Amino acid sequence: MPLLELLCVGLLLASAAQALAFCPNGCSCDDETLVVTCRDANLDVIPITLNPSIQRLDLKNNRIKTVDSAFQFYGELQYVDLANNHLFNISENAFRGLTRLRNLGLADNRLGAIPTRQLAVMTRLEELSVGQNEFQTLEANAFQGLTNLRRLDVSGASQLEKVEKGALKDNLNLEALTLSSNKRLAQVEEGALTGLPNLRNLVLRDNAFTTFPESLVAWPELHKVDLAENPIQCSCALLWLRELLVRRNASHVLCASPVHLKERSLRALSPDELGCAFHDTRQQIIIGAICGLAVSIVVVICFLLYHFRRPVQDMLKDYKWNNRAISRKEHEYQKTFSDDDYIVRAAQQPALKPIPVTEL
Repeated sequence: MPLLELLCVGLLLASAAQALAFCPNGCSCDDETLVVTCRDANLDVIPITLNPSIQRLDLKNNRIKTVDSAFQFYGELQYVDLANNHLFNISENAFRGLTRLRNLGLADNRLGAIPTRQLAVMTRLEELSVGQNEFQTLEANAFQGLTNLRRLDVSGASQLEKVEKGALKDNLNLEALTLSSNKRLAQVEEGALTGLPNLRNLVLRDNAFTTFPESLVAWPELHKVDLAENPIQCSCALLWLRELLVRRNASHVLCASPVHLKERSLRALSPDELGCAFHDTRQQIIIGAICGLAVSIVVVICFLLYHFRRPVQDMLKDYKWNNRAISRKEHEYQKTFSDDDYIVRAAQQPALKPIPVTEL
């Protein structure tokens, strides 16, 4: 009876696994809720003797430096927190087998780059925290393959300076994005935050932004916007943002410059205070159209003059020559007579004979 034997072997292996399950010192293991908590347990490796059926594993505040293949024993995991360790290396297959994982915390470690390839195998991942690491850029395709990602937190990354276009290209289900307390983050490339149809919560608080382009993100679609504590340079370029803050009653954005507006709330400023001479959109359109038309006319005239410069030059030459010829003729033929000339000429002409009169 080979089938019965296989069944017995399987049951024995399962029993052995339960028997061999070991909860390390400093950890709390609950086999009923399938939750293991090893916070502040002074661990330097991921334990491999835990119950293989665990669903939540908290390894926060330890001394773990690398992630190799320990997670292959825990295929039922849905939540893992590795925050505040010493992680600097995650092997290629570190997360292989974690097909059920939905929440992963990698914040406050020493990662020099987003582990893109390693993360990509966790296609069900919904929440990810990678802040307080040492990467300088969120590169294009940084979170490739994470098509179900809904919440992303990149906070406190002291070296982060730029978010490249395409960094979130695969994350079309992203609903909440937090980029906060990144003291060097001043650049989000054009298009980096567009094309995210489900994005509703955006936190860009306490970074190094001096302005926010209107094209940065689909602002009207957001339910929550937090742009506070950035060194904002208040000018007419942010009039659109001032109007958005007024409409949405969003977070206070204080001006850092110019000096006369420092510490003033952006949404409390008038268009004139922002230096907007013409803040009416229709006025701007009309003025722009008139200026454009004037420039176009000047360009056309210059083009025609250049293109027909030889005929124009010939016409000017002919005009000048004709004027000179007419002047010479008028000078030669239009002579005036003096009184003396008139008397002499009259004397030289024969006198008219009187007409005879016959009396009847």
